[in-house]
Amino acid sequence: MELVLASEIRNRMARLYRSTLARYAAAFVCVGIALALKLMLVQYVTQEVPFVLFFGAVMAAAAFGGLGPGLLATAVAAVCDLYFFTKPYGHFELSTFSERVRLVLFLVEGVFISLICAGLKSAKRRADENAVAARQLEKRILEISEAEQRRIGHDLHDGLGQHLTGIALMMQRLGKRLTSAGQEDAEEAMKVSKMAKTAVEWTHDLCRTLATPALESGGLAEALRELAANAENIFSIECIFEQTGDEHDIDLNAGVHLYRIAQEAISNAVRHGQAKKVQIDLVGTPRAMDMRISDDGRGIRETNPSFDGMGLQIMRYRARMIGASVDVQEGKPAGTIVACHYNLKAGSNGNGHHGN
Repeated sequence: MELVLASEIRNRMARLYRSTLARYAAAFVCVGIALALKLMLVQYVTQEVPFVLFFGAVMAAAAFGGLGPGLLATAVAAVCDLYFFTKPYGHFELSTFSERVRLVLFLVEGVFISLICAGLKSAKRRADENAVAARQLEKRILEISEAEQRRIGHDLHDGLGQHLTGIALMMQRLGKRLTSAGQEDAEEAMKVSKMAKTAVEWTHDLCRTLATPALESGGLAEALRELAANAENIFSIECIFEQTGDEHDIDLNAGVHLYRIAQEAISNAVRHGQAKKVQIDLVGTPRAMDMRISDDGRGIRETNPSFDGMGLQIMRYRARMIGASVDVQEGKPAGTIVACHYNLKAGSNGNGHHGN
C-alpha cells in the first residue's frame, strides 16, 4: 500500500513538473517568435519597430501559463529589446532618459497584461469547474428523480394496483351473489366492479409511465415497443415501432433518457400537434443509435413558433446528459420529426455502455 502511494505521489509530482516546465518554456517560445518577427521587420521598417509584438508574446504566455510565465516573458522581452533594438545595439545600456522611461513603461504594461490574462485564465478555469459541477449536480438530480419515479411506479403497482384488483374481484363476487339472490343492488355492485377494473388499468398505465419495467428487463427496443402500444391505448392513436440495423445493449441510465425523449415527443405530438399517427424508428449502426419519432400532426412551427417550448428543452437537456443530440424539424408534407442521435462511444465514456 505504501509503495503504491509513493508511486502515485511520484507520478503526480512528475506531471506537475512537466506541466510547470511546459508553461515556462512557452514564455521563451512566445518571446522567441516575437523577436524573430521583429528582426525580420527591421529590414522593412525605417522607424523603430514598436513593442506590440512583445506585448503579444506576453499576452500569449500569460494566457497559456498564468502569471509566472507572463512575468517571465515580460522580463525576457525587455532584455531582448534592450540588446537588439536599443542603441548602442548589442549592449545592455540605456543612454537616454526617454529610453529608460520607455523600458519602465513596457515593464509596467507587461506586468499589467500578465495580471489581466492570468486573471482571465483563472476565471475561465473556475467557470469550467463550476460548469462541470453544475452538470454533475443536474445529472444527479435527474437520476434521483428517475429513481423516485420508478419507486412510485412500483409502489402504485404493488400497493394501490393490488388493492384495486382485490376490490374489483370482491365486488364481482358480491354482484354475482346479489344476482343469485335476486337483489336490486346487484347491478350497482357489478358497475362498481367494472369501475374498479378500469381504475386498475389506469393504475397499470401510470405505473408503466413512471417505472418502465420493460426497459429494465428487455432493453430500449422492448421499452419503446411497449411505449407505442401504451400510446395507442391511452391516446387512441396509431403508434408504430420499428427497429432496424444493429442491436446494442446500452446502460440503463442512457436508456431511460432516450425512452423519456420518445415519451415526451409522443406526448407533444398528440397534445400539441393533434397527431393521429406516430411512428418510432430505432436504427442501430456500428457506432451509434438513431431514434426518430415522426407524426402527422400540425407541425412544430404552427404549434410552437419559437421552437423553445419546455418539452423541447427537456428533450435537449436529457440528450446532453448522455452525450446525444436532438434535432426537431418539420415533417413532409406535414407533422414533426424528432431525431435523436446517440453516439455509443460517447455513451461508453460517460455512462458505461455495455456493448452488444
